[in-house]
Amino acid sequence: MKKFLSLLSFLMLAIVAMAATEPTSYVAPALYTYGYEGEVDPPLKKFVEAQEIQLTDNGDGTYAVVIMGVKDVEGDPAGDIKFNAAATTNDDNSVTLAADLEQVAFGGYYSWHKGPVKFNGTLNGEDLSATYYLDIFGNPANVVFGKDVTNAISTVNTDNAAVKSIHSVGGARINSLQKGINIVRLTNGKTVKVIK
Repeated sequence: MKKFLSLLSFLMLAIVAMAATEPTSYVAPALYTYGYEGEVDPPLKKFVEAQEIQLTDNGDGTYAVVIMGVKDVEGDPAGDIKFNAAATTNDDNSVTLAADLEQVAFGGYYSWHKGPVKFNGTLNGEDLSATYYLDIFGNPANVVFGKDVTNAISTVNTDNAAVKSIHSVGGARINSLQKGINIVRLTNGKTVKVIK
C-alpha cells in the first residue's frame, strides 16, 4: 500500500509539474506599424483582430514568449517568434515582462533570418497588454497588443483628425475598411495607407 501511495504521489507531482509548464494563450487585437529601410511617411499600419501570444512561466524569473503567426509588411509569413523575457512580480500581483534581444530566430519565409526583438508587457490576471518591436529583415514593425487596441482607423486618427473618406487602391470610394490595402483620407489633409 505504501508503494502504491508513493507512486500515486509521484504521478500527481508529475502531472502538476507538466500542467505548470503548459503555455497560456492570450488573444487580443494588435496594431502593427511598419517602416521600411528608406522610411515611409506616413508609416504603413496593419490591424490584426486576433493576434495570439503564448506565455510559459519558466520558474526561474523568466517567461517563454511566443508571438504566433507573425507576418511581414507584405503579408508573407515570418513564423512564430520565440524568446525569453525577464519577469518581475509587482505589488498588485501583476507581472512585468521585458526583453531586448539582438538575435532572435524567425520562421516562415525568414527561417534563415535572425533579428532584433524588443518586448515589454504586463500580465494582469487574465489580461496581457504589450508593446513590441520586430525587425523582419530590414522591415521594422512596432506593435501594440491588448484588449484596448482598437481598429486601425481609430488609431490612425491623430491630431484630432477624423476620417474624411476611405478608398480602395484603385481609387473607388468605400464605406469601411476592406481586406487588403485601404487609402484613408483624414480631415487634417493627411492620407494614410491601412492594411486590414
